[in-house]
Amino acid sequence: MQNKVTIIGSGTSALLTALSISKLGLNVDIFSDASERQDSNLVTFLSSNSIFFLNEIGLNNIAQSESEPIHSIECYYENKKSHGKTALKFNDLQIKNFGKIIKNKYLYNSVLEQVKLDTKINIKKSKINSIQLDNGFVNISIDNEKCFDPKLLIIPEKKNIIFSDFFNQYIIQKDFQQTALSIEAKLSRVKNNTAYQFFTKDGPLAILPMKNDSSSLVWSLNNQSKLLQYSKDQLENEILKYIMPFVRDFSIQSIDKYPLSFNFFKKMTYKNLIILGEAAHTIHPLAGQGLNLSIKDIGTLVKIFKKYLTIGYDVNDENILKDFSNQRLSDNAIFSFSTLFMSDFF
Repeated sequence: MQNKVTIIGSGTSALLTALSISKLGLNVDIFSDASERQDSNLVTFLSSNSIFFLNEIGLNNIAQSESEPIHSIECYYENKKSHGKTALKFNDLQIKNFGKIIKNKYLYNSVLEQVKLDTKINIKKSKINSIQLDNGFVNISIDNEKCFDPKLLIIPEKKNIIFSDFFNQYIIQKDFQQTALSIEAKLSRVKNNTAYQFFTKDGPLAILPMKNDSSSLVWSLNNQSKLLQYSKDQLENEILKYIMPFVRDFSIQSIDKYPLSFNFFKKMTYKNLIILGEAAHTIHPLAGQGLNLSIKDIGTLVKIFKKYLTIGYDVNDENILKDFSNQRLSDNAIFSFSTLFMSDFF
């Protein structure tokens, strides 16, 4: 059987996985709709390490985007007794760059463009009917009722875990009962290159700088919060109560809403299957590290492939899967559950 990798997923993590693996000279089949995104104002925080990784796989345009680098992060906690604000400030004195805020649709479309140009990546748009475990290995049934038996299958997205009940025992899930408001706004900031996090009585509110007078705000609210029903003008007035000392000329351009949940997969590998990215861990946006964790998964897998494939191992060798699980499972667990604790605490 050809030394080929199969990936299921249409999101950024799936495309990044395909592109990263193809750079090793491996052929990749990816089940994806491969369609451009145009309709979202959601953003992603890319850490400096993630940007470095994207550079390594040829995505230099993302690192060189016009989004301003974040040099400092200021956190403010609302003291209910004194009605004051407790401040906590972080400055990156060594590299002067925590990372950048990138629009999801720009990031996705940039990666998709490179995937389509890569001759080692075969995009399959067939509909998947089911994924079954057959004698411990994966069997995929697709829309024309043919079976697809991958040598190694990678699933980077939660929505694609459509397995038998065998896998349910390995999932830890929690519904935060929260909705995040993703707000694209125009504003003048007192400080450039600075991100803000306000722990308000209604939930954490972040100001994430992009470029010039453009910023993204993310406010995580309880599902019963009246703020979710506010008009744009009402919401602007409410947000100004917290951000007034730090910004001027604030106006909301657009608002997206999405539900928040937590999931952690206790088993990242099984036979010829690897689960990583959002499928392995979905965390609260409080720390802004969701995609960065996924990129750490991908980067680790690439290094392990380099280590083993150069000495003649197959992509589905049990040593590769065991090494990957050993390196990533504990790190993902520590970060995921510490973020869960932070969310519950605040």
